[in-house]
Amino acid sequence: GGTGFNNDEAIYTGQAANLAGHKEYGEYFSIYRAHPLLLQFMVSLLIVGFGVSDTVARIMPAILGILTIFVTYLIGKILYDRKVAILAAIVLTILPYHIIISKEVLLDVSLAFFFALTLLFLTLYLKSPKNHWLFLVGASAGLTFLSKEIGIFALFCSVACLFLIKRFSLKNIVIIVSSFLLASSPYWIPILTIPEAQDAALSYWHWQTSRDPN
Repeated sequence: GGTGFNNDEAIYTGQAANLAGHKEYGEYFSIYRAHPLLLQFMVSLLIVGFGVSDTVARIMPAILGILTIFVTYLIGKILYDRKVAILAAIVLTILPYHIIISKEVLLDVSLAFFFALTLLFLTLYLKSPKNHWLFLVGASAGLTFLSKEIGIFALFCSVACLFLIKRFSLKNIVIIVSSFLLASSPYWIPILTIPEAQDAALSYWHWQTSRDPN
């Protein structure tokens, strides 16, 4: 708790505090700003119980970072064997970038976790091609998108995977896309119904498409 937030951490935690009912943060951290609000919502649940602080806000990313290692282990075990699973988990555990980012309130943490979870459900479907795994694939892809817009690639990858494993069908696509839309509805329903959310989305789209590349 002695270091303080970087710029993006302050924004996302401010949004979480606003969601948790601390309206004094609303003047500076609008909930309709840019990205979807899944991580901010999860952080807000902790803020409701423990108050606003950098330490409290960073608990959720730390949990998600640890869970990503566990999901990576399961993917390795299902696709290969226990030895590969342990090695994959160890590599992620000591990976400097994963360690650093899992201690910060950044959207990439939940993005990585739910993308990995989508891959896990795809591997389970690969081993046991039942429809309930496809529903979970779509829902997890939706949560990946709710973490950060770039997470929509989880949906594209899921559809591409069905094509590669020769299980591409209209029914399977409908299952994945419908569950994706349902899971991601907290993002697009406000954009369709709330003028403030529409303005924020259009402004963000204009900024992203007109700014110079990084």
